[in-house]
Amino acid sequence: MHTFRALIVAVAVLAGVAAPRPASADDLKLGISAAFTSLDPHFFVATANIMISRYMFDALTSTNERQQVVPALAESWEAKDDLRWEFKLRPDVVFSDGTPLTANDIAASLARAPDVEGSPSSFALYTRSIANVDVIDPLTLVIETAHPNPTLPVEMSYISIIPEKLRNATTDAFNNLEATIGTGPFIPVNYVPNDHVEFVRNPNYWGPAPEWETATVRLIANNGARSAALLAGDVDVIDAVPPADIERIQASDNTIVSAVSNRVIFVGLDQERDESPFVSTPDGGNPLKNLLVRKALTHAIDREAIAARIMKGAALPAGQFLPDGFFGVSENLDLPEYDPEMARALLEESGFADKVKLTITGPSDRYLNASQVLQAIAQMFNRIGVETGVEMLPWSNYVSRLRAQEISAFFGGWGSVTGETGVSMLVTTGTVDPDRGSGGGNRGRYSNPDLDALLAEAARTIDNDARNDVLARASELVIGDVGLMPIYFEITNWGLRDGLTMQGRADQATLAASIRSQ
Repeated sequence: MHTFRALIVAVAVLAGVAAPRPASADDLKLGISAAFTSLDPHFFVATANIMISRYMFDALTSTNERQQVVPALAESWEAKDDLRWEFKLRPDVVFSDGTPLTANDIAASLARAPDVEGSPSSFALYTRSIANVDVIDPLTLVIETAHPNPTLPVEMSYISIIPEKLRNATTDAFNNLEATIGTGPFIPVNYVPNDHVEFVRNPNYWGPAPEWETATVRLIANNGARSAALLAGDVDVIDAVPPADIERIQASDNTIVSAVSNRVIFVGLDQERDESPFVSTPDGGNPLKNLLVRKALTHAIDREAIAARIMKGAALPAGQFLPDGFFGVSENLDLPEYDPEMARALLEESGFADKVKLTITGPSDRYLNASQVLQAIAQMFNRIGVETGVEMLPWSNYVSRLRAQEISAFFGGWGSVTGETGVSMLVTTGTVDPDRGSGGGNRGRYSNPDLDALLAEAARTIDNDARNDVLARASELVIGDVGLMPIYFEITNWGLRDGLTMQGRADQATLAASIRSQ
């Protein structure tokens, strides 16, 4: 266990931050890998869109680099009972146009966020539990939920606050900059969709002034082009540095900052059906329903070798749903032991030794080095007597096959939106039940009533210590059952020109206000 935890400490050390410096008149240029599709902060639940919104807008709460909830527009909050949360706003906060912030702006923003016309993915994900918003006074509001929701404070960090007068503003009004009035550190002055957005520092910002008078965020989707832009001095900061470029960037006197992300990459297994399309034995049936077979497979995977040799600094071996330091992680779980002899013995005990044929399916254009990782896992399975092949598909085809259950073993990923293990387990291993919001990403159809009960208990437990203990027990249960097989956590690498520093974030966001000169 000590080796695994030491890796996290080493990554954290790489991301050290210098002391803040006074604001200067410098311009910062950033190149990012993911497209941002709108400046409407409520239009699309997508990582890049949410990140760009944070330049212009604040929320009731925010999250730090470890995705722990911290104050933002609300300076404090408390659970009044199981269903009511009271939020106290900071005094003297104004929007970029000088209008004072009040609780009515919060209520209007919470009303607009889940109901934006044409939204491809609604922010209702974060407001679905809200039954009522009661404005007590200009700086106080109470949010009532339909059921106990202990994660409401962190969910509020995703809802950008706009002025009440813009409650009915269209997405076009935000994209043409008419409605981009926020309380955030920057103000947009030029936006070209799928290309770039230019910002100037907000003189009315309530928090510490960003060092940069202007900031330009450019979309550079191609990995090689993004690295080349940094090396040529065209940009000052890039995200998603390809592992193959890390040494070259460092050799040019640039800096690499790294952070373990909240995204776990895993292999899922079809555990529901008696017959499954891409796994077989001479006698028929689905051997993946057998716990001993699943245990054999997880002990056949050398996670540390995959992280070191294939991912080359862009992954941390995983034994559960989130890295150490996140909410709901069990201290009793370490990496599943890599032991081919144990794996072969488990197969022998199961009665399936040298009898299983399996195909692992993965997306060819979604996850870094996915093909190489799956080929390595297939070789590891072959070594214990499971004849394994790999099938790579374009993302759209892969998703269609998953939805149609035309898989037996699959390569996937999940990033925690709350910084807790609960939602991750509910989505990927909870029994499929749309009415409860459970199992939406559970493509292997793993089902355990005991796990469902623990997740339901956690969802109604407001006390943080008690909820953490329940989620840790749930983690132990699903990993012991091999509900799915975590392989590694993505490590995000940023490249910065010499003289700059930043704190790497688990949510993989690149925020100009957090970048400083040394």
